[in-house]
Amino acid sequence: MAVVELEVSIPQELSAIKLHQYQKYLSVAKGVDEGDKSNEFLNLKALEIFCGLSLKDSYNLPVSMFESVLKQVSACFEEKTDLVNRFKMTGSDGVTVEFGFIPNLDKMSFGEYIDLESYITDWDNMHKAMAVMYRPIIAGKRHLYEIEPYEGTERWADVMKDAPVNVAMGALVFFIV
Repeated sequence: MAVVELEVSIPQELSAIKLHQYQKYLSVAKGVDEGDKSNEFLNLKALEIFCGLSLKDSYNLPVSMFESVLKQVSACFEEKTDLVNRFKMTGSDGVTVEFGFIPNLDKMSFGEYIDLESYITDWDNMHKAMAVMYRPIIAGKRHLYEIEPYEGTERWADVMKDAPVNVAMGALVFFIV
């Protein structure tokens, strides 16, 4: 019997999971029959999406490790998600940008409001909602900061696909509660 060595990258917390990964998982889960939500296909897709394991590699995992990895991924989604006011992301170009949540909701423009309202209830469009709520910080310190003016979602929506999913979930909870 041949020994197979695999390197598995398991997220240890929700902030290690990117928004686009969660969106992809939800899209796959939508296609699975309601009565079949705990099926092996969905578990295999979770390992592929969140841990980068191919189907073949997943089949080579020992059962105990398979279950342990799934349990760890599930634990990430049980974390409490608070509103994150500021977070940083580093792009493929190596540039780090700090994004800030809209500092004063009372001063939100009508355009921001309309766009946010149309995107925030649909996980397929959450990256667009994130582009409304979070923009680069252009001035300020700590809790007092100014963000880039809103010019629509075009500029930052694709970037927000790489945002940590805990940021999106925290913002969603903030607006829904």
